[in-house]
Amino acid sequence: MIDKPDIIQTAERLGIDLQQRGKSYWFKHHGEKTASARLSVERQNFHCFGCGAHGDALDLVQEQTGLTFKDACKYLGITPGRPQPIDPEIARQKALKKAFEAWRMETYIELCDELIDINHLRICASRRKPLPESLAFWLADKLALLPQIEHELDVLGFDTFEAYCKSRWDFSRRNAYYLIDAASVVDNVKHVAQNDSPSSLRQTIPLARLEPDQQREAWQNNNVRNCGQIEAYYGN
Repeated sequence: MIDKPDIIQTAERLGIDLQQRGKSYWFKHHGEKTASARLSVERQNFHCFGCGAHGDALDLVQEQTGLTFKDACKYLGITPGRPQPIDPEIARQKALKKAFEAWRMETYIELCDELIDINHLRICASRRKPLPESLAFWLADKLALLPQIEHELDVLGFDTFEAYCKSRWDFSRRNAYYLIDAASVVDNVKHVAQNDSPSSLRQTIPLARLEPDQQREAWQNNNVRNCGQIEAYYGN
């Protein structure tokens, strides 16, 4: 296939009611009240935020009609077996993912080797008493690296940030970012807080949307007027 079918024209041919929002088009993939699927003109693909279905014009035809791959090709006038042009954006993303995986594995191996070396040195040092002062300081510096090495190995053992958060704290990606925002807010307001700093996500989430100076001002104002009930400031 020399030219891929345009996904907008394909959607219109399928009778899909498209709603334009900016550069993208949205449609109701499951007959829901609010459109949950997006068509990208630039990338020539679609994605449903309800069920996760995604793909190009061919996938859209299969999703909407239930046709097999072969019949969907006939519907679009595509001859099966002829390679489709590679989407530059997809190729770029695959290259980035491949480079990241190579870096992750290389870094993981380096950290493992360093951890093995430190543990070996610790065993050797335990058999040599007393240790010379210079060797003791050098070993102490090495041992101080252990927590950081073990933490990095822990993180690199997961494919995604969400998987790490789920395994480590049983948090979703969204909750993990909420905690990161909360920590940032606490750090920004702790120098000016007249009462205790924010103690819950409910208090910090609204503040996280403000600039640091605004966070401090909002916290001061709410301490005076609302006894620290930061949600009262939301939207002001």
